Amino acid sequence: LLIIAGLVAIPYTRDKLQQISQAVSAFGNSFVAWNIWHYQDLSLAFLPSIIASLALIFCMMLFVAAVFTSLGSLTIYHLNSTPHRLKAYGLNLLGGLLGLWLFYAISYLSTPPVLWFAVILFLLILYLILENGRLTKTELLLSLLLLPTVLIARDARDFKETKWSPYQKLAILDVHSPPSDKEGQWITVNNSSYQIMLDLSSKALTSRPDLYDQTLIGYSQYDLPFRFKYNARSALILGAGSGNDTAGALRAGVGAITAVDIDPFIVEFGRKYHPERPYESDKVTVAVEDARAFLATSNQKFDVISFGLLDSHTSGQMTNARLDHFVYTRESITRAASLLNIDGLMTLSFEASKPYVVDRIRNLLIEIFGTEPLVLRIPSSSYGFGGVMFFAGNQDQIALALATDSRLQEIAGRFSYTIPKLNTEIVSDDWPYIYLENRTVPPLFAIIAFFAVAILFLLAKERGVALFTTRWNLENWYFFSLGAAFLLLEVTNISRAVVVLGSSWQPISAIVSGVIMMALLANIIVTLIKPSQKFIMITLFISCLFLIFFDLKILLSLPYHPRIILTALITCLPMLFSGLLFSSALEKAQGSFQHVLAINLLGAVCGAVLQCFSLLLGLRFLLIIVLVIYSIAFALQARINSSKISV
Repeated sequence: LLIIAGLVAIPYTRDKLQQISQAVSAFGNSFVAWNIWHYQDLSLAFLPSIIASLALIFCMMLFVAAVFTSLGSLTIYHLNSTPHRLKAYGLNLLGGLLGLWLFYAISYLSTPPVLWFAVILFLLILYLILENGRLTKTELLLSLLLLPTVLIARDARDFKETKWSPYQKLAILDVHSPPSDKEGQWITVNNSSYQIMLDLSSKALTSRPDLYDQTLIGYSQYDLPFRFKYNARSALILGAGSGNDTAGALRAGVGAITAVDIDPFIVEFGRKYHPERPYESDKVTVAVEDARAFLATSNQKFDVISFGLLDSHTSGQMTNARLDHFVYTRESITRAASLLNIDGLMTLSFEASKPYVVDRIRNLLIEIFGTEPLVLRIPSSSYGFGGVMFFAGNQDQIALALATDSRLQEIAGRFSYTIPKLNTEIVSDDWPYIYLENRTVPPLFAIIAFFAVAILFLLAKERGVALFTTRWNLENWYFFSLGAAFLLLEVTNISRAVVVLGSSWQPISAIVSGVIMMALLANIIVTLIKPSQKFIMITLFISCLFLIFFDLKILLSLPYHPRIILTALITCLPMLFSGLLFSSALEKAQGSFQHVLAINLLGAVCGAVLQCFSLLLGLRFLLIIVLVIYSIAFALQARINSSKISV
């Protein structure tokens, strides 16, 4: 822990760590922060920085793995020291559940990292005192060094205010011109540029002709949606952020505005720092909610539905729980279109240098609206970051606006953008990877998976654990398959739940809590009842098949909190039967506790890697893989029982 904090505290290593995303952007489809907006070709000139960045990634993974290896070893030591290992394992699961809830509590309270480490340090010291009655000199020294190192590791930049939301680190930075071409309050996310709160009122713009192009007054990217729909009475802004889009709607005289954003602290920054104070207007209703979840439950009709620059800046595309993954799918945009009034307009702003991303969005809008959208590329300027803007919906309304507003016509001609026709596949709820050019496994995904396996080899060898050299028996393969199926099922459930609950932290925390609670309940049931493994396997298969064919969108008619509870119960039900299988097998295992648990966790690592098949074949296919793995486990169980009968 001290080494990890130290790497972030030392300015040189901190700078190198912050450059990792830029360096690995050369790996084509491997979108991480930097190359969502920028190209960096893989060439010999960049090879040294790429190799250095991959080495840093490997080192950070190794240090994190070393922390958990130590905790795992302590856990195994105590589980081995009790004759009631099933009960002890249940208590360990209960501790894990309480730890998870503690994590969500400190996230909800927007606490800084020093408090996270303080809680960890307190629990570790408490353990050492309970175990040994005292701290050794080494333990005391490390404890005294950890928190000061974390404090030093804070970003050295002069932020006006920093917030740790449940999703990311947010900070306010003053930006003035010169040297920047933008002037306002800048919001950074995880130390990357994110949003800037701009004063685009006529008074502010006319007072600075040196900074603002006077021909664009009233026609910035935030004003254009309401120039094309100049008489809009109502507007829905998805990804409203700190309020630039909302301020544009207010300047246009829109009577009722619903502003939706997932992060409460971005909205809070907008309330406190936006120069036009858009969120103070009584015309504005703010909803702190995931955009997809809002669309799913709203029945209100709007004249304008505007998708802001809603991309999740510092999340890789390799995770299925990415904040913006399910916002741009066929099902999501279709639902949004259904909320438009008959003469309504949908605008969608998106910034990506990759041509296939904008081609994908264009193809999606053509499929839904039946006509080619108007597409403009707004350059970055003092008026904002710019980006590609799509205008779809009532084409007569767009044509009328262009015919009656000569200035709008001139600006549309100036920023006209022709997208190359690439026939890029449209994303759907089953395959939501908008940043992937095609169905493939990104090279960086394979490299990270290789690093994980390499670290497993290194740490297993260092601990003298013969996971890979010992000849595996049927029991080993059985525990391995249970681990692989369990974790793959957990990943799949989270991805499916996001479609009906959104990507906000509350539903995801409910699903993860449900998984641990099911494992804990399974442990209690096996201790008290001891059900037959054949019965468990049959019910497991039935529950998995039910998940494949049951459409969770049926639950959208329910109120939000009952919907979370019911979704968690349905998606986590197979986890109960999977936990029953594991606990039953654990109680009867012939091998040592640490060996079978290690084999099970090794299977879980492989299950996590298997999620890459969703990048190729879609999320639903993962459930089929789960069923195949459980079928293998069922066959192994039958052979194990047969061999016992023979003996």
